[in-house]
Amino acid sequence: QLQTEVSRVEHETRELRRRIYYYERDVSSLKKGIRKAEMRSSRLQTEINRYQEMVQQMQTALRDKDRRLQNLENPYYSPLRQPMETESTMEEDLALGARIKRLFLNNS
Repeated sequence: QLQTEVSRVEHETRELRRRIYYYERDVSSLKKGIRKAEMRSSRLQTEINRYQEMVQQMQTALRDKDRRLQNLENPYYSPLRQPMETESTMEEDLALGARIKRLFLNNS
């Protein structure tokens, strides 16, 4: 009777150890899967960040290009535009100054 009880307990112990082995193996496999998924997630996040940066650069370039196009189509509102009256006035002033100088030189 005692021998059968010992035999039964030993059998249960072996069965429990076998189950523990499989559970540990499954847990180890799950840990590897989680690590692999985390690494993949990290790579994907890096890639997403890179693409977002590229999109921002492209949007900035597009806005700049649109602004330049707008300035070419309607130069009146362009901040780069210099008033033409000022340029012609400066040229006229230089010509007038040169004539006055010549006048004084000729009369001296």
